[in-house]
Amino acid sequence: MIDPLVLSIVVLWVIVVALGVCVLALSRQIGILYERVAPMGALMMDHGPKVGELAPPVDVTTWDGEALTIGAGMGAGKGKSTLLFFVSPTCPVCKKLLPMMRSVRNREGAWLDIVLLAEQLGTGPSLLPADELNRALCLGLITEMAGRDGIGWNRRHQVMGAYLNGPDGYAVPAGMEPVVRAYQVTPAAIAAAPNRLATILDGLTRQLRCQQAAGSDYLIGDTLTAADIYWACFSMMFRPLPAEVNPMPDWLRPLYSACDDTVEAALDPLLFAHRDRIYTRHIGLPLEY
Repeated sequence: MIDPLVLSIVVLWVIVVALGVCVLALSRQIGILYERVAPMGALMMDHGPKVGELAPPVDVTTWDGEALTIGAGMGAGKGKSTLLFFVSPTCPVCKKLLPMMRSVRNREGAWLDIVLLAEQLGTGPSLLPADELNRALCLGLITEMAGRDGIGWNRRHQVMGAYLNGPDGYAVPAGMEPVVRAYQVTPAAIAAAPNRLATILDGLTRQLRCQQAAGSDYLIGDTLTAADIYWACFSMMFRPLPAEVNPMPDWLRPLYSACDDTVEAALDPLLFAHRDRIYTRHIGLPLEY
């Protein structure tokens, strides 16, 4: 017959082992949760209206030059609150939040309007060309800038490479692990980034030269397209606009300004003349951070 003391010890050890397995499983789930929500921390702002405080109306100008006040005439005019949700097709955080927005809209639609940015802002011309070939070219250029293995992707490889390639060789700090995994940063990818960036920049330069020869100031056709705006924004990752019109954080400017010889050789002045023209004519200066 088994001694009761021995039996109790065996049972206790079984319980301890089971609890250890549970702790390991919970730790793994916490790690997965941290990885999924880590990019959202970059979206937190340290200024602006407090929780529960009414946001002031914002006067803006639409692409066709019409005045519009956000906060008066949309949800507010119908006795509803309005939630502006800024989205991008290349934003991984947006993809995670969109299903949540659908659920909120269905559940809270009686008092809340959810507006995807530009869904109700103005009735100006489309930023995608009507011509099928020009539309395909526009989307292709945008992909080269904002998509996987594009300008933003490879420029981030370069910027992160400055941190990862330290005096003791390649090493990933603990806090950067989720971002490194998300952008698939490796020593080989960092080494390949300059040539890939130079190829894309050369393509943009050749397109601008063709357009210049045809008498156009834009990347595609004779009017502003989304490709022009994308380049105006992504150009900041190479040569940010001066501080007086672009008050970006001081620590960020040198990271974006530093370019290796391969990329520097591909930065044609025509690219930045086009960028400056788009900001002056269409986006507006100074910028706000």
